[in-house]
Amino acid sequence: MRPARASPVSINACAINSGMDDGAVKLVDEMSRDAGFELLRPFTTIEAAERQAKFTPICFFLFTYPEEMTATAARIREIRRARERRIRFAPLVCFIDKPSRADIIACIMVGFDDILTVPIATGSLGPRLKFQLARPITYFETTDYFGPDRRRHLLKSEEPKGERRRESGSFKRYEFVRNSMSGIQILRDEVVRPTAAQAAAS
Repeated sequence: MRPARASPVSINACAINSGMDDGAVKLVDEMSRDAGFELLRPFTTIEAAERQAKFTPICFFLFTYPEEMTATAARIREIRRARERRIRFAPLVCFIDKPSRADIIACIMVGFDDILTVPIATGSLGPRLKFQLARPITYFETTDYFGPDRRRHLLKSEEPKGERRRESGSFKRYEFVRNSMSGIQILRDEVVRPTAAQAAAS
């Protein structure tokens, strides 16, 4: 007799399938079902996602890698520039098969909140994704980036000096909480300016 499959942890959120080819769409569908999302929708337009967010306050955008990174980055920029706060601060998750260090860096640089290696053990995905909910999260915003506050640390060791100089200017820092009932609660919104010593070092 085959043992019963463990029930997934329920996630009171909508998974928006952002795969860009048939294989990616199928993988994201499978991962979403395993995670126990309340709803699963295909990505169509930002306007459609904003309408969905009025009914399901938290929407996860789920991608796969490697896909066409230029197209993926363009879609991420569109999400991060959305008028609706629930979409602009939505968690972006990437599923990736056998990632190299270069792959991980590429995903960080476009602003993914989490990067998950597939295959993933049955029943473990839901708890991992719930880490994006009900806790303070920090984002920062520069002229060309909006996302988790970790890219600046990566730039110090991975990018050439010219790139580090660009990141040494003023930027905005947000601290917020994602709540599956009320959406996005902004705890802090501030402009951070470099000290004179930091500016001189850049």
